[in-house]
Amino acid sequence: KKPRWEKQRVKYKLVIDSAGIKEEITPDEFIALKFTMVVLTPLLLAFMKTQDVDIPPIAIWLSGPIGWFVPDQIAKDLIQKRQKAIRKAMPFIIDLLALSTEAGLDFAGAIAKVVEKANPSPLVDEFAQVLREVRVGSSRSDALREMGNRINMIEIGSFVAILISSD
Repeated sequence: KKPRWEKQRVKYKLVIDSAGIKEEITPDEFIALKFTMVVLTPLLLAFMKTQDVDIPPIAIWLSGPIGWFVPDQIAKDLIQKRQKAIRKAMPFIIDLLALSTEAGLDFAGAIAKVVEKANPSPLVDEFAQVLREVRVGSSRSDALREMGNRINMIEIGSFVAILISSD
């Protein structure tokens, strides 16, 4: 409950949302995982050394601080993979949105059509989340801004800004 950890929770919530793993882990669990890695990594290397594996003692000492950054690197890799999938799906989704609105659907109906018809992807999941947020009472612009924050990509940020301004 200290202010320093509250800042870390906010930071790791953004990382978790951007990685698309908010259903699997909370910011508190992510921080606990980091502390666990600091303790378990040296213990694992020390155990391996007792099993006649040639590990220099300095590696055991350095593995603790390195263990702190392993969850961050895994999350970074997940974020890059998710962003790549979003970039791949984005042209089709934009085309489908444009076609749906040109065919006479309102924007919410166009998003619903995208969620219904498009191949599963992280971007489709995000649009489904936007629909859920709008249905529970959030404004469309707030829901789109939240989507932009969760994805945390320049392309999506620009797209969201255009959608909000056109709305």
